[in-house]
Amino acid sequence: MKFHFSLFLFLLQPTSAWIATSIVRSSFETTSHLLSESAVSSSSSSSTTATSSLTLDLVSKLRYRELREELSQRQLPHEGTTTQLRDRLRKAAIVECNLTETGELDENCQPTVTDELQGFVEFIDIADPEYEYKELVKDILLKAEQYHWKAATRKLKTLVRRFDATHDLPPAVFEATLAACMANRLQGARAAEPVRKILDEMAERGLKVSETAANYCIVNAIGNDDANSTTHQGFGGIDTALGMQAAFEIMQVPLQLETLEKITVALAKEGAVEEAMAQMKYMITERTETPPSLKCFANTAYAMVQQKVEGAASHMPTLLGYAKAAGYDLEQLSSLNEDGINLLGNAIVAADQMDNVALGLRLLTAAATTPGGDVAVATSHQHVRRAATRLHQRAISRAVQEEGQWKLAVKLLTLQLQRELRPNVVTWRTVVTCCAKARKSKRATALLLDWVQLYQNGKADKPPLTVFNTCMNACEICGEEELTLTVLDAMKNTHNTEGNLITFNIALKRLAKLGNHQACEGIIVGMLQEGIEPSVVSYTTAVAACAYREHRQPALALEWLSRMRSRRVNPNVLTYNTALSTCQDGTSEHLLLANEMAKQMLVDAKAQLATDGVVDEYTQVLPDATTRFLAKQLYQTAVAPELVESLSSLLQLSEFEVDEATVAARKAAISQEERQAVDLEVDLEFAATSAAHRVAEV
Repeated sequence: MKFHFSLFLFLLQPTSAWIATSIVRSSFETTSHLLSESAVSSSSSSSTTATSSLTLDLVSKLRYRELREELSQRQLPHEGTTTQLRDRLRKAAIVECNLTETGELDENCQPTVTDELQGFVEFIDIADPEYEYKELVKDILLKAEQYHWKAATRKLKTLVRRFDATHDLPPAVFEATLAACMANRLQGARAAEPVRKILDEMAERGLKVSETAANYCIVNAIGNDDANSTTHQGFGGIDTALGMQAAFEIMQVPLQLETLEKITVALAKEGAVEEAMAQMKYMITERTETPPSLKCFANTAYAMVQQKVEGAASHMPTLLGYAKAAGYDLEQLSSLNEDGINLLGNAIVAADQMDNVALGLRLLTAAATTPGGDVAVATSHQHVRRAATRLHQRAISRAVQEEGQWKLAVKLLTLQLQRELRPNVVTWRTVVTCCAKARKSKRATALLLDWVQLYQNGKADKPPLTVFNTCMNACEICGEEELTLTVLDAMKNTHNTEGNLITFNIALKRLAKLGNHQACEGIIVGMLQEGIEPSVVSYTTAVAACAYREHRQPALALEWLSRMRSRRVNPNVLTYNTALSTCQDGTSEHLLLANEMAKQMLVDAKAQLATDGVVDEYTQVLPDATTRFLAKQLYQTAVAPELVESLSSLLQLSEFEVDEATVAARKAAISQEERQAVDLEVDLEFAATSAAHRVAEV
């Protein structure tokens, strides 16, 4: 049964109207009950096919790259505009809901009252059926002409939703609304997303825009090159621009090279380095008539090194390869313009982030082909300067520690200075010490004096006292007495001091070689007056001065042993061996002194064996092969029987045997932390001083 309602329905009698209303209400309730049951069953059957992780609201919020990723995971086509991608994803993941006659979704996807009344009530509209359509078109054109872009966009959306299926919408409404949104640089990028949606609609309808308008839209949808973000205060962005680019590809509207460059840089800023490299490759291979500008390469490189995404810097060699393919010679980049310098500088930063020392130094060498190019690149920006300094420091450290190449270390330090990079104290000390260990005293001294000069000019940190000691020690080993005095004077001028313990030990060693035991005694006294406590090395060196062949002083050597104990410094095996060597002239008086020394050594050795404490090379007092050889030689020198009986301690010392395993177990195992704490200069000084105390050298 059908009821015809017209505009004169209100003229019906109340009774008739009540009957008609009751029939309609009764029919409506029955139909509503049946439809609700049908909806429940339909919903339960389709819930197994719907994707629980996606909803209509979530799909509507996904951006261009996120839509492509979701479609790729479902092995669905992921090419097209943003609208096409979103519709495709809705169909794949969401159950189709019933639509009203107006195309609007009812709440909870339930049938509307209009659907339920179909078949029971027929509405007849005697008004102009095109009135609403014409009014919408008119309002859109009017709002667009007045640049009321928000109102025009809303009305255009309503027009498409209501009349797209029944009318051939005029292109003018899209073009006018697009023009209103494009005004004032996409209304400060606030209209960027509406522009993207309009372009999607136009692309689906086969409409086109001009090449100028296409490039204008993308350029203004992305933030400025100098900004860290690709949006304009949250509006627009790279995903919106990529959606526009997809629409223009459907329209077959070519984009200018500058627009593609802006997209590439924006992708790099967002951390999508692989996509940025794909854009760069497209510009080089497909747009061969004009290569990308050097500024595009420089900005992309800067965006890559500023990203905290792991592995972003690893794409820098690929970018440099594209630059070379585009016709830019790496060796000439520093001479082109500021963009070339920035590209090389950011590439050096990437090399530092990748710990690729070879690449960083290679780039600086390439820049050096242009006079002053490496200096311009290394000092172009603060972050480039820091990266270049770290690269040189690592290269020097590896040259010294892994290869022991002092020449390479010196060359790298020289290059670092030439490039106006400031080496730190560790770098300076590493190179100077490496030269000193290689017994290149002149080179070590020259480097130290250069360091002092730079420090005085405010271009370097103050050289530590230990470096002066290292140089003086190297000069002493090489017999460079004049250089020793030069280094000593430089130390006094730099630190305003006579030195530290190691400095005095080096001076003692020099005097001991000359046999000047009186001067050695004066230095020991001077150390005590300066508040510097002499070490076992200091006293052993003073004893070595008493072993000079032409002026042996065994009594003074024995006196030094007593002085050591009075200062709570125990003699070690090297001290006793040096003292015994002062008694080798064979006189009975000297042999008796040697016997006294042997007696003291036996007491100390037995005491050391009786204790559980650990020992090291400074405190080891157990007799060694040299000790037994000296004691036996001295004992056999005695001829008179009464003298032989008085040398019992020498005899015991010559026969003193200690298990080598016991000696090894008694030696201290220095911890790794202690080994790291010992400076290289101290090791060098002690080794050289110990060598000077050997009998053959004395």
